Amino acid sequence: SDVLRIMETREKKEDQIDSEPMMPYGVGRNEKENASIQDLTFPANLYLIGTINVDESTYHFSRKVLDRANVIEMNEVFLDWPLVEEAVPPLDPVPHAFLLNPYVRLIDVPQSERHGMQPVIRLLTEINEILSIADMPFGYRIRDEILFYLINRHDIRELISHQEAIDLQIVQKILPRITGATASIQQVILGLINLFRPEKVGVFSEESTYMQIQQSLGDPRRKGYPYARSLQKLLKMYRRYEEEGFTSYWG
Repeated sequence: SDVLRIMETREKKEDQIDSEPMMPYGVGRNEKENASIQDLTFPANLYLIGTINVDESTYHFSRKVLDRANVIEMNEVFLDWPLVEEAVPPLDPVPHAFLLNPYVRLIDVPQSERHGMQPVIRLLTEINEILSIADMPFGYRIRDEILFYLINRHDIRELISHQEAIDLQIVQKILPRITGATASIQQVILGLINLFRPEKVGVFSEESTYMQIQQSLGDPRRKGYPYARSLQKLLKMYRRYEEEGFTSYWG
């Protein structure tokens, strides 16, 4: 929590991004050791990346952590026999400038970079209204980070479309917040499915079963729906809710 708090203090000063000291009181055994780390800040070229296994023996992340992270699932398994053992080629050098977010606050984004963001804000508002049914709306931090993600996508627009980027951000930053066993959780999941469904598919109600919804939608990714990943994840969560009376993003 101390690291997360320090991350929130980062601000741009001229051409540098700086933060409050990470360990202002030091952790050394003497004054000399403390003096060497008391001015240590959270530098702009430090990125926190971690992996976890999620099972019945682990605790889920708190919303405080999820608000400040992108959750990337790596749970697809391909069991085909490897006919040829191929060496993994090294990554081309990726400069820090490519990874660096040039903006710390949303107000820092110039007008020229804000083009096309208003429809996204309207979508996030709709999503938040649905999440409010279960008292789990997100705040400004998630909004800002999603918009930063979309703005920074411009540099790799040939690799990922604007629509796909929105879909990824919904899966990585919004859906992990949904967990519970109440009727309102079912309403939230159904509300999001209805929001993301293609117009040609009818509206689902609380009487709609997982099988009925799945048959109406088909395989979202094979169908090429705009929010295919989000729909696919929501279908899994709805099935678990129907079978167990509880659901979450994990598992």
